[in-house]
Amino acid sequence: MDIQDIIAAIGLAALATCNVGLWTLRVAVAAAGRPLVAAAIAGLESLLFALAFGTVISSLDDPLRVGAYALGVALGTLAGVFADERFSTGQSLVRVVIDGDGGQEVAALRAHGWPATCSRADGVRGPVAVLAVTVDDAALRRLRSDLDRVAADGFLTVERLRSVRPAALPPGMHQIGRRGLHRPNRQIGIAGMPHRRTTR
Repeated sequence: MDIQDIIAAIGLAALATCNVGLWTLRVAVAAAGRPLVAAAIAGLESLLFALAFGTVISSLDDPLRVGAYALGVALGTLAGVFADERFSTGQSLVRVVIDGDGGQEVAALRAHGWPATCSRADGVRGPVAVLAVTVDDAALRRLRSDLDRVAADGFLTVERLRSVRPAALPPGMHQIGRRGLHRPNRQIGIAGMPHRRTTR
């Protein structure tokens, strides 16, 4: 093994990282309903795949290059997921099912700028509330963090949306399609919220 072998392995790992990262991002972009962007990513991805896969196929007897390819695939997956979460312009619908009428939880979420709606329903053990918030994917992690405090025992689902038509919201509410979120009071209704067991 010499320096050229190491450089070649690093180059193969970089190709695999870019290839798989683009593949992960393309799937997420296509699911968000952006076919033209997904097609452009697919074209670049196919070129990198041909280069990376062709190299590893011709080097199956070289454990360094095979290992570098495997490492690149792993890193590419992480990079693609991170890029989708960080730069996504799509939206998701988050639902949480909790016991009771949901009044306290809705008030706490709205105090944090989340435009939560609430529907009453019948669960298997009694009345439940279904809280729903439509949010930009870029802000999804922050919403999940708040929900972990407001409704830690809630049954939570996240659904990726293909098309959204925004409506005007009161000042201070998270408006989809805009970066950032104004939070008027980070202390309202979160720290002291009682957690209740959730009907599923």
